Order: sequence, then structure tokens, then C-alpha cells
Amino acid sequence: MRVRDFTLDALSHSDLPFEVLLDKIRPLAVQRRNPLFQFYFFYQTAFLQPRKIGDLTVSPMPTFSVGTPFELQLGFVERQEGIRAQLEYNPDLFDATTIKRILEYYGTILGAMLGDANTRISGLPVPQKPTVTSATTLSAQPQARKFVAPRDSVELQLALMWKD
Repeated sequence: MRVRDFTLDALSHSDLPFEVLLDKIRPLAVQRRNPLFQFYFFYQTAFLQPRKIGDLTVSPMPTFSVGTPFELQLGFVERQEGIRAQLEYNPDLFDATTIKRILEYYGTILGAMLGDANTRISGLPVPQKPTVTSATTLSAQPQARKFVAPRDSVELQLALMWKD
């Protein structure tokens, strides 16, 4: 079944909108984690482009994120200078080694798809099991992080703002 077939199948159930289904199911969040969506992916063309006004060039500032409500969020933004990728993740659930493995596997999948665009999902390589300890896998219980005191007045102001 192709993606198009799934889309048409989903449209055939328009008498039961997703919002109504959620209202009936009422999924419960576990430890403030969204029970339906743990991963978010987006690809977009940058809508803010550099502008030249006389001798002045106005360029968009790099984005700053205050976090994501998802366990993983992977985004690609296409700009004049190239494509910028940004990955955000919940550090209570993942460590850097796990994230590195996820990105390497994503690269493997993209490479396989570039090699043969007709490859079925079932024909794509499966991720290799880690050979390291379970500390690099998704943990059921969030791990406590070491407290780091504010190092300057700006960090102190931020800490006070986010305290509550």
C-alpha cells in the first residue's frame, strides 16, 4: 500500500474527525509526555530572507528555541546558503550517544533512498542494536541532571524568570 492509498483511506473516515476521536479516547499523559506524538519532523523554506536596503544588508537572526514539547524534534530549513538542520531532544530521555546513533541511522536511510527511490520500507536497513550499555537507550525513568548554578547576571535573571 502506498502513502497515497493511506491518505485516501484516511479521507474515507472524515465522518470521525481526529478531534472527536481524541475527545472520546482521552489519552492520558505520562510524566507530562504527550501520549500521541513524541516525534515531530518538519522541512520548510525559510520565509525570512536577507534584504538589501541601500548599503545596509538586513539578515534574519538564527533561531533560538526554548525547548520542544516532543521527545524528539527534527527540522530542516532551506536557506540561500544551504539547508540548516536542527535537532532538539529531551535530555531526560536521551543522551548524546543515542542521538548520534539516531542521526547516523537517519543518514543511512536517506542514503538507501537516494540509491534506489523505489526501495520499499521493508527493504530499508534496520538499525543496529547498540553495543554499549543500556545507559544510551531510552530510559523509562528520567535521569536527574546535575545542578549548575548561574554563572553571571544574565543566567541569574533567566533562572529567576523560569523558576516557577
